[in-house]
Amino acid sequence: MVTRRNVIAAAAALLLAAACILAFFLHIPVRTSADRRIRCLWESGAREEAYAEVLGAIAGVREGEIVLRRGSEEGVIEAGECFETVRTALSEGNLFDLITLDTQGLAPIERAALFMTFGRTLYYSGEAFAFDGTKVSRSDMVCADRVVLLEGSLPAHYLGDVGATALSVRADAEISAADLVRSNVCKLDAEAPYRAEGDSLFLTSAGRTRLVASLPSAVQLTVADCDYADMGALSACRALTALSLPFLGNSKTRVTAFDGTLAWLFWTDEGNTMPATLASLTVRGGFVDAYALTGTPIEEVTLCGVPPENISRSAFLGMPALRRLHTPRKDVLLDGWAQYSSVQAPCGCTVYEKI
Repeated sequence: MVTRRNVIAAAAALLLAAACILAFFLHIPVRTSADRRIRCLWESGAREEAYAEVLGAIAGVREGEIVLRRGSEEGVIEAGECFETVRTALSEGNLFDLITLDTQGLAPIERAALFMTFGRTLYYSGEAFAFDGTKVSRSDMVCADRVVLLEGSLPAHYLGDVGATALSVRADAEISAADLVRSNVCKLDAEAPYRAEGDSLFLTSAGRTRLVASLPSAVQLTVADCDYADMGALSACRALTALSLPFLGNSKTRVTAFDGTLAWLFWTDEGNTMPATLASLTVRGGFVDAYALTGTPIEEVTLCGVPPENISRSAFLGMPALRRLHTPRKDVLLDGWAQYSSVQAPCGCTVYEKI
């Protein structure tokens, strides 16, 4: 039996079908969420813009916001709760957080901003993972701007092979200076017990801090105060011209198997990798033993702050390039000592200069 309700339903269905056919042949665009106007808070004031206009202005993301930039003007788009959950996971999460990401609630502009920020990041935990805008999954991506070492170690030469310029080291990572050799990494951040300070990476354990590595981009490097230094910790630094150290060698105190030479910091399986460009050295503490600097290309040494009793008279023998020495010890031995003049500095140290 045909009822009034059946007739109305049939008519509605016919109208919908007709509208779809008409839209197909006339190419009437279907409005999507990406077509909606987006509220942007610029320094010059708030305004609404189209998705395509905003996309080209995205400069990054931060807590609760998408950062925009046009010329010198900065703006933001206030983001939702899902965005912040995903951003936090991509910035700070472990592997479980990453592979269980739920991105269903992201607005199109939020998804685009997150992909633009994290799409060229490789997360490494035994194998590589990457974010494709929808999920984090195993990846065979061969180029990356940033590598996040979640846990374990990296394959040999991995950072150099993928061309990464930034490295994030997580708490369960196992990393050494060898991982940075021949890489282009110039940005570093780390999670405790690791610590990134300046151009160097440190690891704290049992209340003691050791120097693990320094960046290959370092030219004038000041290593922060620490207790120990790994062998070859500076082996990735192939362009150093000036170096300031809290101590020479592997420890600031005379521990078992103490090595007080500068070469310790550059020693690898390939031998001594100290760059020929290294001309200036400052040592702020510890011990300076006999022949500690023999064979180095260093032209200028400053030891102001090292106790004079901790400096060997023979520490500076075998340094043919030495032209200036600032030392609290007054009776040091120098190759061709007659070629040097000496004067007392205001700090009380003696400054020797090659004539």
